Amino acid sequence: MEKKIVSFVVCALMFWLGWKFGYELERARKPEFTERTDTTFVYDTIVRDSLVPVEVERWKTVTEYLPVHDTTIVRDSVLVDIPIERRVYQEDSVYYAVVTGYHPSLDTLKVYRETVTIETTRNVTSYKPYKWAVSPFVSQEVGLDYYDAKVGVQAEFGRNRWRFVPEIGYRASSLEEHGWYAGGRLKFDLIRKK
Repeated sequence: MEKKIVSFVVCALMFWLGWKFGYELERARKPEFTERTDTTFVYDTIVRDSLVPVEVERWKTVTEYLPVHDTTIVRDSVLVDIPIERRVYQEDSVYYAVVTGYHPSLDTLKVYRETVTIETTRNVTSYKPYKWAVSPFVSQEVGLDYYDAKVGVQAEFGRNRWRFVPEIGYRASSLEEHGWYAGGRLKFDLIRKK
């Protein structure tokens, strides 16, 4: 009975070690992703020469003394009301300009519009699945009235669900079957997870 318990513990430990190291090896072979981002700035020059105001309003009036050039008048300046206008020039989202003054006009407007282009390049380094593998193994089989232990080397061929696994090793059994052996198995993965 003690041999069966020890055999069961050894089997459980081997299963856990195989799962743990197999998972770590497979995780190390997952695809690697690298990204590179390039940003390009382009400035477009928009020139508008003949501008028409979209809004003209009389903003205020300023009273100033202006010189008089008439020789018949004794005084050399006269008080004049000067209208100050506010003109708005606008074209959608291209430009917006406001000028203020006496008969103001906007002669030329240059707008430097920025265009930003962002390109992302993603490189994926993927790994092909194994075609074959060679590995040592230890196995334990426990029955109701016997146990069977094996140690040896096995090879695994194929990368789809079906794989052929030949093995060679030494067998120790409670059924008086000791010695070297050679054999093989045909494996099929019932459930697979990527």
